[in-house]
Amino acid sequence: MANLTRTQRVLNHIKANIELYYSSLIEVNNYEENKLFWSNVILGSRRGKRYPLRYTFNSIEQRQEFLNEFNKLYPDVPILEER
Repeated sequence: MANLTRTQRVLNHIKANIELYYSSLIEVNNYEENKLFWSNVILGSRRGKRYPLRYTFNSIEQRQEFLNEFNKLYPDVPILEER
């Protein structure tokens, strides 16, 4: 079994949540707090509830790699940057 990168592990987790809970992707919110880079992936249920999946990254480059791969898989999902 190959070692997965942080990006691959996060994307696998998102895919599993979408398939397991029949959710849809709503948006991705990004922000920086306490020298960590956060991405909140917001899932929506059929009943209208919103469920955030929170991921941290150690560097802006690591988070950008995740966002690039995420955008390839889900090009219609908005990616927001909070200040």
